[in-house]
Amino acid sequence: MGYALCFGIFLLTQTIGGEARDLIYETGFEETEGYSMEKDLIGQSGWIGYVSGGDFLETNHDASTGLLELMNEPGNQRAYIGFAPPAHSLPIEFLSVIMPVDYVPAMDVVDQVLRFDVEMGIVDSLNNQRDNFRWSAYNSEGFRLFSLDFDNETKFIAYSLDDEQGLRDTDYVFENDIIYDLTILMDFPRNRWEASIGTTALFEAQPITTIGSELNLSDMDAVWSIYDPDSPGDNFLVFDNYKLELVKSSPVPLVLQPIGLSIEGFFTLRIAGPAGSICDLEYSEDLVHWKPAVSGVQIGVDGVTQWSDPTSKATAIRYYRATTVGL
Repeated sequence: MGYALCFGIFLLTQTIGGEARDLIYETGFEETEGYSMEKDLIGQSGWIGYVSGGDFLETNHDASTGLLELMNEPGNQRAYIGFAPPAHSLPIEFLSVIMPVDYVPAMDVVDQVLRFDVEMGIVDSLNNQRDNFRWSAYNSEGFRLFSLDFDNETKFIAYSLDDEQGLRDTDYVFENDIIYDLTILMDFPRNRWEASIGTTALFEAQPITTIGSELNLSDMDAVWSIYDPDSPGDNFLVFDNYKLELVKSSPVPLVLQPIGLSIEGFFTLRIAGPAGSICDLEYSEDLVHWKPAVSGVQIGVDGVTQWSDPTSKATAIRYYRATTVGL
């Protein structure tokens, strides 16, 4: 007796397709948008700054958190953070530039994700002091939800959650003086996020909060984390085309895997998909005519479940496919 599988389609995932998009905020830091290279980014077009110790910087200051003239091509201004810290009474451990967006998701809408895109690169230090640069998400309560970290000393890319467990390394490194396309996807109803550079996913989806914090986005910040506050590096993060938009999620396949025969002699499948999702299975003996096999199969909390076909003894070969019908 032989069996074959075909893969179902129609499962919500974080992959983005061509459906409607609702723009929340976008800027290219251009002169036509009101940005001036003669001023710091902080204080322009709603951008504010924040330094360790709880100080907000809302006006221009003698620092480098503005628009970098040397990195700009004609008609293409870019923002940057780093190079030299602002004047402050105490050594600065970190500096953030912030655009408040105050996004509150509709938690009952499960086919939309919040997408953050930015072009970014890190310019190395000339003074042999190297720091970390991050993108950090904060909620309306002022709690940091997660961060994506770029270590300019090791060139490692890591991420952290709100569980106080520190940075978790990915398997990826970056290079200086290269502009990367970074995307962060936030699925608030399902409490998960993921990040990619270009088409490369940096890690598997992680929880937005592990401690039950409010699931919303107040701001997505560019952060300069200074390794030695008494001797900061003159490295810096340059970024452009900063965008936040709400997009519809696109379908990708459920994963069906053959397990073998059950004790009763029934063919058994392993079905993988988002925890809690519900699917229907169909079978065919010729890949043309399909019949219902079972309905209402729920994926377990670990993202998998098993199902045995009680009618499989009656045929020599059978194909299966699955369709998501609920979440």
